[in-house]
Amino acid sequence: MDNIRQKVWAQGNEIFFFADFSDATVNELIRLINKNKSKKDLTINIKSYGGYSDEMWAVVDLVKKHNIIVNVIGYAMSAGFGLFCAAKYRSMEPNAVLMYHQASYG
Repeated sequence: MDNIRQKVWAQGNEIFFFADFSDATVNELIRLINKNKSKKDLTINIKSYGGYSDEMWAVVDLVKKHNIIVNVIGYAMSAGFGLFCAAKYRSMEPNAVLMYHQASYG
């Protein structure tokens, strides 16, 4: 768990998700969202190459439900791009990069 918390953590009204979408990282992200959802302007700062799209959908529902801001720091690729697009309020740092590809299953 310590390794996960080095990649997914909260500070003030910001959650940092500097990880790929896996069961462990997404569970930690969900825990932090639920713990901090009442904070004004809750923001997820994301830096991710992607990961499992099935894991992304669990977070997408929470981002939409609680109007969480998503900000890209560095890159949001694949599932990270999906999370970015799901946010009603989103932003990117000046040199951030997005990448999307055709989804594949199985």
